[in-house]
Amino acid sequence: MRVLYVEDNPFDADLTRRTLANDAPDIDLTVAQKLSEATLLVDENFSNPFDCILTDLRLPDGTGLDLLRYLRKNNILSAVVIITGQGDEQTVLTAIKSGADDYIPKRKDYLQEIPGILNGAVQRYRKDYELKKHLLRVLYAEHLASDVDLTLRHLATYAPFIHLEVVKDGKAVLDLMKLNTGVNKWDVILLDYRLAGVNALEVLRELNQLEDHPPVIIVTGQGDEEVAISSLRLGAADYLIKNPGYLYQLVPTLQNAYHRNQLEKEQAALDASEERFHRLVQNVQDLIYRFHFFPEPGFDYVSPAATELTGFSPEEFYADGNLAREFILEKDEQFLEEIKTGNVDFSSPLLMRWRRKDGKMVWIEDRSSPVYNSAGQLIALEGIARDITARMEADQALKEYSEKLEGEVKKRTAELIQAQEQVLRQERQATFGRLASAVAHELRNPLGVISNSVYFLRLKLEPMDEKVSEYLKIMDRECQEAVRILSDLINYSNLQAGDRYISSSEEIVEQSIKLSPIPEKILLNKRFARDLKPVFVDADQIEQVLARLLDNAYQAMENGGTISIQVKNCMEKQKPMVLIKLTDEGCGFTADQKEHLFEPLFTTKPRHIGLGLPIAKRLVEVNGGKLELESTEGKGTCVTLYLPVRPE
Repeated sequence: MRVLYVEDNPFDADLTRRTLANDAPDIDLTVAQKLSEATLLVDENFSNPFDCILTDLRLPDGTGLDLLRYLRKNNILSAVVIITGQGDEQTVLTAIKSGADDYIPKRKDYLQEIPGILNGAVQRYRKDYELKKHLLRVLYAEHLASDVDLTLRHLATYAPFIHLEVVKDGKAVLDLMKLNTGVNKWDVILLDYRLAGVNALEVLRELNQLEDHPPVIIVTGQGDEEVAISSLRLGAADYLIKNPGYLYQLVPTLQNAYHRNQLEKEQAALDASEERFHRLVQNVQDLIYRFHFFPEPGFDYVSPAATELTGFSPEEFYADGNLAREFILEKDEQFLEEIKTGNVDFSSPLLMRWRRKDGKMVWIEDRSSPVYNSAGQLIALEGIARDITARMEADQALKEYSEKLEGEVKKRTAELIQAQEQVLRQERQATFGRLASAVAHELRNPLGVISNSVYFLRLKLEPMDEKVSEYLKIMDRECQEAVRILSDLINYSNLQAGDRYISSSEEIVEQSIKLSPIPEKILLNKRFARDLKPVFVDADQIEQVLARLLDNAYQAMENGGTISIQVKNCMEKQKPMVLIKLTDEGCGFTADQKEHLFEPLFTTKPRHIGLGLPIAKRLVEVNGGKLELESTEGKGTCVTLYLPVRPE
């Protein structure tokens, strides 16, 4: 489901995005911060509109109601859900009457409600859209030509499926209805209260004398709330007050009145066949019920299957209107309260667990239908409850098996990818090593000739000009640097373990410090644990590694600081090892740099070829150890060596 979320608070938007990603991954969320941004996204997706628009009521450049009107005016086929804060009840009512499909108050745990509300809103919108294909015929009584013209133009833009037949007074309405008795020519009657001759309430009283008439909606001026209340008492389906923007409420109000009337007719037909219904359900294994809310909650009917399903007899249900609370679990009691408010999606079955009278737990699939009176008030609930315990247990077993299988597949896939990456990395390293070795050997001889030439030039030209001497020094220095790089290339291509023997880790550390003397501005802090186990390595190679790591640390701490070296015994993958941890206070590496530090030819330093750390890592590994690096940009780097101990 594609959802456009319009929210100017980035914290709320991010929290909603993360919640939906975890709870409802099937929801594809697009976020807009302003009304203008939302309308632009809506226009760009006109050919493939969002399934639902979730919008905050208050936006920096408008309101959620402005967006709702824009969508309906431009015939954007998207459901609309309004998010409200405290004190927005009147605005929410206006939004619902203007065509919003639902609303979400920002109360505790409201984020968990969003997926269900969005799905319900989309379903209702699509159902309503199908109903709009039916031409809604309305008899409209209004004496003001200006109001008639405004209404006709509004409906032509926003609801072309509504057809108005206009008369000027209440007498004309009564005459037409009496002439068309028994003929469903109109679906709804819309009456302005202040009609010439006979007012709307008098017309309503006369209509109530007829055997059958369409639902009636009263339109009143501002301040006519008493008139509105009186019209409802006389059986009006709804009322509208002529405040600014009331025409936006007109379309859903007409639709709701028509739909409620259809439901009432269906209910009347159902009541007429109630006796036949009772005969049919006596032997059905599913629990069939009708529950009324007024004047007091209670059961009108409970099928005999109630005893088998709940352990309670139908007579016990009739005696106690609150008996359902005996077997419905505490976590599902909220559902009972939501039913009373109508805040339940009845289009989908409800899954619950019931506690039978004997304590046994059963899974229930409940399909309920609401029953409303002529005023649109929820008065009863009819439904069928079925025992699906066996199905749920089978589904749970299948789910657990699928999750287990999926986990195994993911694990094997990850292992395969890792193995493939390892093979590719080894192949790349081998290829690079062969190439590096060949190039290095080819360049070593020319460099030797150049270096010797510099030496003989120096002897030949003595005494020499100061400028010439400086040039010769530069040539000699660059030759030495090139030789060092070639040596790294050759070393990388020919890396292999030397003669491994039992050595002291403390002596290895001390010798590496001699190979890489400490600069004046840097303090070295050494900590050696007692009873250090001897290591089994090529000591010369490990000393080279530590010396190279010390050089790197010195270069990262140009302004001085402290380098710490810690040596202790440890266990690594259930094997006894000696740990050597070198920590500096240097510039550190970025997260992106860390990913490539051990790749050949990657370097963060000028005039370096980028083989120092790859060589160090491979030297440790060929000696049976492991090298790890952790670094934080601006805070320093920690390199840890795990060296194998003397074999038993």
